[in-house]
Amino acid sequence: MCAFVIFGLLSTSRVSADEVVPFVLQDSQYRTNLGIGNLDLLPADVSILLFNNNSRLVGTGLVQVPGRG
Repeated sequence: MCAFVIFGLLSTSRVSADEVVPFVLQDSQYRTNLGIGNLDLLPADVSILLFNNNSRLVGTGLVQVPGRG
């Protein structure tokens, strides 16, 4: 599967942002991993959207990253 991911910072006291990872690959030889870090002292809620090659939404997630996590 080759696709792309959009992840956005939903809530924090200071910042709101959207970022795009332009390709994601998973097959018998390769896998794309996504690490999300938070350098702030406050926790951050992060929304993750996964789209396939046809730009169709195929997965979603919500992660709370602790401060300094």
